[in-house]
Amino acid sequence: MKKLFALFLVAIALNIFASCAQNRQLVEQLPFTITNAYYTSWIAQQPKNTSGIDLSLTIPNKTDDITLKSVYFKGQLAVLREEKETIYSTHFISAKENPDYTISSDIRKEVNNPKPQLYKQPPVELRPDDALLIYLQDGKERYYKLKNLKDKGTKYPAEAPFNKNN
Repeated sequence: MKKLFALFLVAIALNIFASCAQNRQLVEQLPFTITNAYYTSWIAQQPKNTSGIDLSLTIPNKTDDITLKSVYFKGQLAVLREEKETIYSTHFISAKENPDYTISSDIRKEVNNPKPQLYKQPPVELRPDDALLIYLQDGKERYYKLKNLKDKGTKYPAEAPFNKNN
């Protein structure tokens, strides 16, 4: 009985320490301002049948000591890039054309097969219209939950970002 009680206390202590560590990473107030945050769905034309979501943030007062890294959104993680001086965006690809796989009894022939993209679990729970911004400040990784992102609808195939002939 004493062992069970000790195990119970250890489990509670670990849970408390884990939740405190997670809360330290999630910040409530950003050191910069986001004046506009929205996402747009897009669908590319045949034959590639790609689709996805573009997420854009307008940040007019970001300082040099802050580096924007990536964003979790709708079960995906993508790198955030600076498009213009104050506009940052990322592309989430939801569906791609089916890759070609090599199937062989010789494993060496299968080495170059495409690797599957695994779901990345965010460190906090997100609603469908929430995103998790990851940034570096003074060398420390920090998280900020972007709530109630605006949905600006769907782009038509001609406007899709990866619809260019390469």
